Order: sequence, then C-alpha cells, then structure tokens
Amino acid sequence: KQFFETIAYWTICSSVAAKAFGLKKRETADMTEVQDDSGMKADLFGAADDANNVHNYLLEKGAEFVNQGKFEFSKESVSALSKEQFIEAIKNYFNSYTTEASIIFYSGHGFQEGKIMLDTSTGSYYLNYGEILYLWKKRTYPERNRHLLLILDCCYSGKWVNLLLDNGDFTDVSIQASSTDVEKSNDLGKGKGS
Repeated sequence: KQFFETIAYWTICSSVAAKAFGLKKRETADMTEVQDDSGMKADLFGAADDANNVHNYLLEKGAEFVNQGKFEFSKESVSALSKEQFIEAIKNYFNSYTTEASIIFYSGHGFQEGKIMLDTSTGSYYLNYGEILYLWKKRTYPERNRHLLLILDCCYSGKWVNLLLDNGDFTDVSIQASSTDVEKSNDLGKGKGS
C-alpha cells in the first residue's frame, strides 16, 4: 500500500558549469596528464547531471510522482528566477491542493551556516533552512500536503539535519544529506559518478 497517492517533486541545480574553459593540464603522481580544474570552485560540472538523473529516476517510478519544477541556475543563465520569484514559486509549490507530499532535490553549493546558493546572471543569492521551513509551515493545506523531503547534494548539508533536529521539525519534514555539517561534498564531474 502506498503512503501517498500524489508526490510532487522539484529538481534544482545551481552553480552549473556551462563550459570547461581555461583548464590547464597537470601531471598526477603516476605521470599521467589530467585537466586541472582546481581554480573553478564556483562551477560544478556534476550538478546538472545529478539533478537530471534524480528527475529521470522519479519520472520512471510511476504516476504518483509528478514533476512540478526543474530549475537550473548558473552565472550564464538569463532565465533563472530572482530570489523573490523563487520564494513565490516555492510558496505555490507547497500550497498545491493536489499534492500529498513534496520533494525538493538540490545539487549545488552549500555553506556551514545552513544555506544554499543559487546563481543567476545578475548575481548569486542564498536560501537558508529557516526560509524554506517557514514557507512549509505556512502552506495553505497542511492536512493535504503532509510531508516534505529535502534531498541536499551539497557541502555541509548535514547542518540542515542538525537544524531539523534542533528545531523539532521532523514530524512532517525529512532531510537526506550528502555530507555532515562539517564536511564538503565532492563534485566528481560529468560522467564520474553522476
């Protein structure tokens, strides 16, 4: 028996590397040449692939999973939403009467304070745990949209789990984190684990 008949999901990737430019070659310990991308910390090559893989996985799971948003944020993106527009979109997503549960998958940069970064062509902005949970708690139909699952593929994502436990928000929210609150996640790059 299913717990939920309709589970909506969003996939979000940020700091997406549009192209690999200016990469230098370096030799590894075994004397093979590889591209040195150590200077490109702001651009993540695996974020878009990871979000697409999660999107496709959920799409294949069945009719109870409904895609309600697929967002890509990068410095080159002229169509990325502003923070105000994105907050409004989250509100609308959480306020859907047709949804019994909500999933948000995020792949991008995370920070020790419990915030994530969204890149746009006009600059980056941040969302934190409190902002997301505030919108969730204020949703219009809490008896209908009963559970939120956040899947965070970013550095320090364990901080969100700590905040969830510290604030006692775990009755209707779950968080899957890719790292602890004190460790970074590794962006393996295109084709290397995504």
